[in-house]
Amino acid sequence: MNSYEDSLREPVHWSQACLRFRPRATADPGGLASRTQDSAKEIEELIIQLQNGAQESLDKIQVSREKSTQNADNARSLIPLFNDIREQMGYVQDMN
Repeated sequence: MNSYEDSLREPVHWSQACLRFRPRATADPGGLASRTQDSAKEIEELIIQLQNGAQESLDKIQVSREKSTQNADNARSLIPLFNDIREQMGYVQDMN
């Protein structure tokens, strides 16, 4: 047997056992907590970018809607003009 296995079989006082199995406190700058925090920041930045993009899209859709409404109004205002032209052409044809 090796010394590790031997040390496990030796009688140990409870205070020594606590020290033996105490988790190590390490300050690992690239550890899980740090990576999790970095990931959370990246996700937050992505959400902000998506929200800004969605707002820009909404603004452009609103401008497009307003222009479409204006174009439809302009087209409707041309109908009487075309009717007048048709009527005038009828008069010209009657003269021939």
